[in-house]
Amino acid sequence: MHRDTLLLDYLEKEAALIVLEFDDDERLRKMNSHAAKVMGQGLLGHRAKDIFLDFRETFVLVQAAKEDAAACLLNIPTLSGLPQSCSFTFAELTDGVLAMGQINVAEAETLRLELVRSNNELSNLTRELHKKSAELSKLNAMKNHFLGITAHDLRNPICTIISYSDLMAQEAADSNNPNIVEAFCDIRYLGEFMLSMINDLLDTSAIESGKLTLKTDMQLFSKMLAKTVASNQILAQQVEVGLILEDKLPPGLIPYDAPRLKQVLNNLITNALKFSRKGSNVVVMATLEGEALKVSVGDSGPGIADQDMKRLFQPYPDIGTKGYCKEQGTGLGLAISKNIIHGHQGRIWAQSEIGKGSIFSFTLPGFQEEKI
Repeated sequence: MHRDTLLLDYLEKEAALIVLEFDDDERLRKMNSHAAKVMGQGLLGHRAKDIFLDFRETFVLVQAAKEDAAACLLNIPTLSGLPQSCSFTFAELTDGVLAMGQINVAEAETLRLELVRSNNELSNLTRELHKKSAELSKLNAMKNHFLGITAHDLRNPICTIISYSDLMAQEAADSNNPNIVEAFCDIRYLGEFMLSMINDLLDTSAIESGKLTLKTDMQLFSKMLAKTVASNQILAQQVEVGLILEDKLPPGLIPYDAPRLKQVLNNLITNALKFSRKGSNVVVMATLEGEALKVSVGDSGPGIADQDMKRLFQPYPDIGTKGYCKEQGTGLGLAISKNIIHGHQGRIWAQSEIGKGSIFSFTLPGFQEEKI
């Protein structure tokens, strides 16, 4: 008797078997601890036909208990949501049916082997991915090194070309031949365009290699902003677009790298002028939002399609919207601007509506208003 009690207690609490007890209505009234862990207590009170999943639809609980048949392979629901195959035997009770099942060893072994195979494949793929990633990093570093050397070597002769074109244009002015003067001005313009492309490549190379450094100082922003807008008035006149500055900043200082912020402003302003219709206006607005300085550059151009907005700040974005003037850029300006602003712990974004125009904005933290 003591042995029977120990056996029942083992089946109830410790055995890795599914032990289910059904009443006369074939409703589950009791389960052992292992069954509760696998299936959950929520199945208590459910009918056997809702618990045992027999895809052949030939299983009948009472019949299986009376026939004293061989073990029956059935599926049961589990807490994981996946069915589990078990080999069940059934026995009649005075007021119900007892079902005892164990996991299908063959299926468990198949699953284990499949899991081991999948894990090995994943490990091999992971190693291959790390290897390819290391190779790509090495190639990218070589590319950045090559770009840096090439750009540096190209920049010096181009600067010389620009200087000579200035000198020759001044001398040509004395000859009273406007065609020659215009030719030298075109040479200077193209030289400056090539120089800007080289500078963009150098900046991109520095950003990708993590060598873009910012030298921030607490300084006035409004004065630098006004000078930058003023320097773009010549381009605005050439494309016949108004360029308006609305500086609403109070007196104060903010930490920033002046040359880099000029680069961002020039990029946003020239882009706005390039995409604006003749006779329209580009508005540069500076405001204060809490302790953050906000600058917005708005145009009334054609706008940017929704599918293009996500790619705006990526290098070489393939944007469907085209500018109204023939000037083209490197496709790196906005990506460089994004990295510069992020380097200042700021944020940069764009808003646009087809047919109405676009607004590019950025914020810089740490504005300290002067106390009067």
